[in-house]
Amino acid sequence: MVILGYEKCAMELGSRIKNEISRAGYKQIVFADLIGIQPSRLSNYINGVRVPDIFTLKSIADQLGVSLDYLYSGKNESYSLSKKYMLTIFDKGNIRLECID
Repeated sequence: MVILGYEKCAMELGSRIKNEISRAGYKQIVFADLIGIQPSRLSNYINGVRVPDIFTLKSIADQLGVSLDYLYSGKNESYSLSKKYMLTIFDKGNIRLECID
């Protein structure tokens, strides 16, 4: 089976979420309640069926004590931007990043 783009990213994200939940010592049903989502939704994230919106992903990262960068990329790196950017978060978690420099 060939997994492309979105599906691969969703599966890798789900795997990192699952590993961090386990590392933190939570059962998935308890963790879902802590972040205010249904256990079935968390299961969909873990299995790569769905990708959490930015608000849910931030809740997951905060509760697990990891960065958003780590959840998305698997890397804990700091970046220094040479330009200024504006991040706009819209309803339903849609985001837009604009260069304002």
